[in-house]
Amino acid sequence: MSHPPSPSQQRLISALRRLRESAGMSTYQLAESLGWNQSRVSRLENGIVRASAEDAEKWARATGADPGAAEELAAIAEEAWTETRSWRASHRKGLAARQREMGSTERRATEIFQFSPATVPGLLQSEGYARRALTFGDVTSRGGIDAATAERMKRQDVLREEGRRFEYILTEGALRWHPAPPEVMREQLGHLLDLAALPVVSLSVIPFSRTPAAVYLQPFTIYRITDGTTVLIENYHGESYLSEPGQLSVYERTFAALRASALTGDEALAFARFAILG
Repeated sequence: MSHPPSPSQQRLISALRRLRESAGMSTYQLAESLGWNQSRVSRLENGIVRASAEDAEKWARATGADPGAAEELAAIAEEAWTETRSWRASHRKGLAARQREMGSTERRATEIFQFSPATVPGLLQSEGYARRALTFGDVTSRGGIDAATAERMKRQDVLREEGRRFEYILTEGALRWHPAPPEVMREQLGHLLDLAALPVVSLSVIPFSRTPAAVYLQPFTIYRITDGTTVLIENYHGESYLSEPGQLSVYERTFAALRASALTGDEALAFARFAILG
């Protein structure tokens, strides 16, 4: 790995090795039992790659672990794929630096799928709306709103690059949240419609009148990156990045269910005009 293993990753590595050794199996014997290459067993056991919850369960069964130990190992594996940071940690270098970090992630992604139940997503925000949203989001009182706003607007250049795909699902509530005066909201509407017309951008909206196929528990973003897929979840205390395959499938299924509940195309754009202008 390019950096030291986290505490949860180290626990996983130790548990995998302990189970194999307790079973009296070599890495070659375990690989044969699992139907894997020996190199895969060694890479998992040494933390070069991380075991998924499914990998951990198979490993536990192959080494004769009891069901309780198998469940515990799967739980450790899921934890090892999760990185949680407080806003204090995310904002430690300032809000503008945080925007540049987000921009770096977006440039690495070939596809981004975002569900936003409360606000217009950052990549679709006008300058005035972004300034107000960042002011609300400055929970660590870092300041530097103007610089952070400028960086957020620079991030939007990625929407004009070919070979990418951006899909956004908003609720009516996200469009009806007005953090700024009417003139800023009119600017936001025009900006949203302009960006939604870009060939790589898709916008869907779920009205209050529709029965959604999933609960609006939290906003989330799925990043499809060359070296893997990651989900970002934001809440009041901080943010979490998930990359365990089982976790990813939950959010991908949820996004598909929300998409099926939404207005799309011209219907979505017409509804956005109605919701923002009131």
